[in-house]
Amino acid sequence: MKYLLLIFLVFALFLPSFAEEWHYVVKWMGIKVARMNVKIEEQSPLVHMKANLRTVGLFSLTRRIRDSMESTWDKEKKELTYFKEVLHERKYRYREEVIFKEGKAYKGDRITPVPPNTLDPLSLFYSLRYLSPEKDERQYNLYVHGKVREVSLIVVREEKLKIYDDYFQAIKVVPRTNFKKLEGTAKKVQKLELWLAGEKRVPVLMEMKSSFGRITFLLENRKQFAQERRQ
Repeated sequence: MKYLLLIFLVFALFLPSFAEEWHYVVKWMGIKVARMNVKIEEQSPLVHMKANLRTVGLFSLTRRIRDSMESTWDKEKKELTYFKEVLHERKYRYREEVIFKEGKAYKGDRITPVPPNTLDPLSLFYSLRYLSPEKDERQYNLYVHGKVREVSLIVVREEKLKIYDDYFQAIKVVPRTNFKKLEGTAKKVQKLELWLAGEKRVPVLMEMKSSFGRITFLLENRKQFAQERRQ
């Protein structure tokens, strides 16, 4: 038995692993204010995900944001196993680290019942790739900030999207939830729209309407999804 863990770890090194990284430029009212990075690594059946959001330039001094998330999701069982979130937004602080097991979320001494097929924000991001390009609406349970909330992903239509000189065949998706019940900057969101491209339904553009103006997340490494380019 004492060698069982060692054998498992060595075996895990030879399991196929697939990683992808997505880098976003964040703009507020057309001004570059932050960067967001998302990394997804699949080591079947587990999907490991990390994301961070950082303000840049002058905004890193006047409106400092240092947010990060980490998640592990079993895509075969459709179960969360781990979630960590750290929010550092000016004077606001929030931190949680959660272990999921047998339909429950363990956060220190606190235990929260979790319904089947519950996702966190990162596994929800990953699950976008399962959406149909046809008009569709899917309901999810979302674990965020120590609570389980309902969220819907509504496929509005498939359309041609132009970003600078590139064109994308994209699926427009509108998430619906009660943003006011979220924490930090997210609670100020009024509407969110996503445009997904490629077989993996990666968001090439996200637009957020908030109480303090319009915010866009533009995928930097988007060229691989372009369908047409103006000559």
